[in-house]
Amino acid sequence: MAKRNKQNDHWLKVVEEGLSAGLERYQQYRAMKPKRPTDRELVMQQRQALIANHQNRLVGHERRLQRMRSRQVAWTAGAAGAGVMGAVGVVTPQPSLLWFTVAGFSGMFAYLTKEKRENLAPPPTPELPPLPVEPLPVGTPGAEEVARWSRAAHRWDDLLPLVDQMSPDAGQQLRRALTEVDPALRTLVERLGTLYRTSQQMPGTQAATSAQHASVEVAARLREGVEAYEGLVAAAAELIAAPDLNRSVVEVVGPAVLDVQAYTGGLRKAADNFADPLY
Repeated sequence: MAKRNKQNDHWLKVVEEGLSAGLERYQQYRAMKPKRPTDRELVMQQRQALIANHQNRLVGHERRLQRMRSRQVAWTAGAAGAGVMGAVGVVTPQPSLLWFTVAGFSGMFAYLTKEKRENLAPPPTPELPPLPVEPLPVGTPGAEEVARWSRAAHRWDDLLPLVDQMSPDAGQQLRRALTEVDPALRTLVERLGTLYRTSQQMPGTQAATSAQHASVEVAARLREGVEAYEGLVAAAAELIAAPDLNRSVVEVVGPAVLDVQAYTGGLRKAADNFADPLY
């Protein structure tokens, strides 16, 4: 009986060791298995590729300018040398106009090279695709504001074409307002995401505590902007439904645009006065 129990214990130990080894190998496999990149990581890769390509084009542009400078110097030196030789040849018994011709052509090429170099524009800065907005978990500072802004932003694809049909001037006013407020709100949204990831990746540290406090402040600023932003969406919807177009453009769109401009102006003024890094 004791011998049988000892055998059973032996086999149980073997099974446990086998399970432990299998679990360890599975965990190693999971750790080594490549993870599928998120939408944000894919966009980040696209942005990095565009930036790297732009930097390469800038380097090529600078090299081309350098080559043109060298050619300009060479043509200028050639013109000066040919001019001197022509002046020396004047006092000889048989002066030649060849040197003056060479000097003229060299000077002309030096001038054309200089003009081309000065008018050579650098490669334009590429437009980077915006980073996708990742919703924050419920209960996180700013989660509600981020969701409200995202919902309102998606409404413009339907509203703006209708506004353009009814009143091109109103469509231009709305687009100008969006050009001002969209980057400001997106900056705050992305800042909230960065602060949230900091607090999650560094729990229990001073950095996480600071990120948590900063999230509350940024969420308050975003809340003000979202309210103005939703007012702009409401103005566009009211304009589409209004029977009196002339009255609507002046009395509906105008105040909403002013609210958005006041908000973005307040952000810029606060950033200038206090150099607040959270803006």
